[in-house]
This record gives sequence, structure tokens and C-alpha cells, in this order.
Amino acid sequence: MRFVIIFFLLFGIALADKDSEEHGHHHYKKDLTFLDLKENQKNAIRNILNQYRIEIKNYKNYKEHSEEQKQKIFLSQKFDEVKMQKIDQELSQKASNIQINFLKKIHSVLTIQQRQKFIYHIDEWEID
Repeated sequence: MRFVIIFFLLFGIALADKDSEEHGHHHYKKDLTFLDLKENQKNAIRNILNQYRIEIKNYKNYKEHSEEQKQKIFLSQKFDEVKMQKIDQELSQKASNIQINFLKKIHSVLTIQQRQKFIYHIDEWEID
């Protein structure tokens, strides 16, 4: 009985692996190799990604500072709902601006066929 269970488990794993290979490659998060970029596109994307990384780093520092402010608000004698909402809105707006700016730049570099491939992975570029 154990052998039958082991057989089905291995068979299931083999089939699952085969399904992921049908698309020609394994996809890693934030990997753009599936787009088959031309050399000039690679250079443009590289510059966009470098700028994106800088913006994300700045955003994370800003978010960390905002979290400290939220902790102070929470620990204060009186809870300031307006300040808390303002901090959350600013964080959300800043993340949205970074993401939209990034996607706008990527959009300008990719062909329509590449954009059609990219949309299946667009959620990977959302800012947490």
C-alpha cells in the first residue's frame, strides 16, 4: 500500500513539473527574460529597473519612518485618527505613484506582444 501511495505522489509531482515546463521556461518573480528583449530594450529596462530600485529603497525608508510615527500615535494618550489616516494615505499614494511611473516607463519600451506577455506578471510589481 505504501508503494502505491508513493507512486501516485511521485507521479503527481512529475506531472506538475511538466506543466510548468510547457511554457518553455520556469518563471521567477520579477524576471523579464520571458519577454525576449532586444539589446536596446535591455539597456532601457536596466535603466528603468535601477531607478525603480532607488525609488523602492527610498519608499521603504519612508515607510519605516511612517511606521514609527504610527506607533507614536498609537502609544500617545489620545489616538489621533486623522493623523493615522493621513500617514496611511500618503504611504498608499507614494507606492501608487512609484508603481504607475514604473509601468508607464516599461510600457514605452515594450512592443504590444511583449506587453501582452507582461500583463500576466504585472502583479509581481505591486509595492507592498
